[in-house]
Amino acid sequence: MSGRACTTPSAGCYGPRTRLRVPALLALALLALALLALALPIAAGGCSQPSYDSRASQDVAASDHGLLAATETVQFARRVGPRPTGSWGDIEARAFVTLAFQQLGYATRAQEFLVGDPADHLLSANIIVTKEGTSGTTLVVGAHYDTPPGSQGATDNATGIGLLLEMAGRLREVETPSTIVFVAFGAHWQQAAGASFFVESLEDFERDALLGLVDLDSVGGGAELIAYGPENGATWLRSALAIAAERSGVPLTEAVDATGGEHGAFAAAEIPYAGLVSADTVADGRVDAERPTAVAGTPRDTVRRLLGGDTGLLERQLGDGARLLEELLTSTLEPPT
Repeated sequence: MSGRACTTPSAGCYGPRTRLRVPALLALALLALALLALALPIAAGGCSQPSYDSRASQDVAASDHGLLAATETVQFARRVGPRPTGSWGDIEARAFVTLAFQQLGYATRAQEFLVGDPADHLLSANIIVTKEGTSGTTLVVGAHYDTPPGSQGATDNATGIGLLLEMAGRLREVETPSTIVFVAFGAHWQQAAGASFFVESLEDFERDALLGLVDLDSVGGGAELIAYGPENGATWLRSALAIAAERSGVPLTEAVDATGGEHGAFAAAEIPYAGLVSADTVADGRVDAERPTAVAGTPRDTVRRLLGGDTGLLERQLGDGARLLEELLTSTLEPPT
C-alpha cells in the first residue's frame, strides 16, 4: 500500500514529553544498528521449557501451529522489553519485526509518521509486508507492537505480533484468494496513531479493493478466544471468523466490542473490521478488547506470568488462532452486497 510524507495524525495523539524524540535520519541509523544486533545470537536465559529461543525461518509451514507464534512472542517481549512510542525500545521493536519478516522471505516497508504537536514530535512507523493473492481484493491483518512505559507487553501485544509473524510465514507459499497486507502498527497507545495514518494514506483504488481489517490484540493469555466486531452494520467479517473457527475445530466465542485501538481507526473510516482477543470475561455479549485481562498493558504483563505453570498453554492458544486464521485467509471472502 502506498505511503505519503509524514504528517501529524491528530492533536489528540500526543506522546509524553519524557519519551525520547528521535529525528528521522538518526532513527534510520539506529534501526540499522538494532537490526545488526538482533541478527547475532542472544541467550534467552532463565525461562522454563520449552525455551522458545529460536527465531523465524521459512520452514514455518511444516511446523506445528502456534510454535513460531509462541517463539516470537517470548523472544520479542524478552529481548525488546518495554517499547513506548519514541523510545529506544520502540526502535528495537521495529528492528525485531523487520528482521523477522525478512527471515520469512518478505521485503518490508516502513511507513513512517510523526505523533504529537510540531514542537514535540515522536517518530514511529508501521512495518508492512504484502502477500499477493489471486483476486483483486485485499485484507489487512494487523497487530500493534508498542507498549505503555514499564510494561514488557507479553500479552499486550507480543502475542499479536507472534501470531502475525506466524501467519505471514505460514502463508508465504500458499495460494490465497485475497492479497494479504500484514501490518505491525506503531503508536497504539497514542490513540492508534499508526493505524490512523495507515488508513489516511490509502489511495482510492486501495480503499476500493480493501475488504477490511482483522485485528490481533492480546491473542493469548486469557481464558477464551473471542472474535469481536461491531454491534451493527458490517458484522460479516466477525461471522467469517466464526465460520473459519467451526471449520478448523477451534473453540470460539463471538462478542461485540466498543470501537477503539487499531480497529477503531478503521471503523472511523467506515472500513469493516473484526478482531481476535484472548479474554477472561465476556459480559452480556460484550468484550473489552483493550483490557481483556487484569494484567494486559500493565507492568505485570510479563513473559514469566504469561507462560505460568503450563508452558504449553501459550503455544496451544496461539495454535488455535493460527488454525482459524489459516482457514479464513485461504478462503474466498464475499461481503454482503
